[in-house]
Amino acid sequence: MIIATVFILVMSLTSCSPKKETSTQDVTNLETALKSGVPVLADFGRGFCIPCRKMKPILEECQREYDGKAIILFLDLKDHMEEAKKQKIRLIPTQIFFDKNKKEVYRHEGFMSKEEIVKAFEKIGVKLDGKSS
Repeated sequence: MIIATVFILVMSLTSCSPKKETSTQDVTNLETALKSGVPVLADFGRGFCIPCRKMKPILEECQREYDGKAIILFLDLKDHMEEAKKQKIRLIPTQIFFDKNKKEVYRHEGFMSKEEIVKAFEKIGVKLDGKSS
């Protein structure tokens, strides 16, 4: 009886709940995103930057379309200056694509269209399901 109780207690403490997929809406920093095991697009910019503002709706659309397949972050330098220094950001906006193994695979400086984002993701094996840009 005691063994059965201990077994049940251990099983409940190490529950086998299903792993929640990483959602782009849940991740707010690069370190967490890179630990997710999915490709990451980190867009470094500032809210007042005109190309950054033009990219905002594109990034939001991509967040929805790539949810569960990739993480797309907008990192405002106002709040993420240390990370920007670590990533050697020279101008804004700068987009850095990381593969699922945390390796930087592509970097772009300046405005980036949705079509360019889709192509960059396709190069690292992330495709939209039957959707074209």
